[in-house]
Amino acid sequence: MVEAIKKVTSHIIVNGLLNIALGLAVLIDPQGVFRVSVGILSIYLVIIGFINIFEGLREKKRSGGFGMFLAYGLFYIISAAIIYYFAADILRAFPFILGLVILFSGFSQLFRAINFRNVPNINTIPMFIYSAVLIGLSLFFIFNTSTSLVLFFQTYGVILIIMGVLDLFFVFYLNKKAKQ
Repeated sequence: MVEAIKKVTSHIIVNGLLNIALGLAVLIDPQGVFRVSVGILSIYLVIIGFINIFEGLREKKRSGGFGMFLAYGLFYIISAAIIYYFAADILRAFPFILGLVILFSGFSQLFRAINFRNVPNINTIPMFIYSAVLIGLSLFFIFNTSTSLVLFFQTYGVILIIMGVLDLFFVFYLNKKAKQ
């Protein structure tokens, strides 16, 4: 049991520290992290694309046909180019789309609160407040896409830091329990 905990804790520590480091990087320079992430993803897709193309060439030597490897390889390379060149545009649309989803949820919650208004023993004021917050948040995302995008990344960074700190606390807890 103690050996299993030791193996797990080392992975949790590394994961926690990586989460904290990435979270801090996102908080400090969200645009830089975005550019690096897009670059890494594009390079990865290009490598996978070339591997598929070479596999298709090997398949052509063996059987006379490329199979699906050539199509997959070209798809990956084209996807890499699209992501690399249009990532900023795709990402700019994300807060607007997220805002629409939250707006739908806010109105759903509002209608639910209206429907429960006449039910005895149910206080609908928190439901109305929650729906108002959702609708307000959605309008913020819809009409302030550039500000909301930075806020979204910063929130993501904070979440990563919290996850990392909780992982480290979990390791200390496991170690304490293992010693008992």
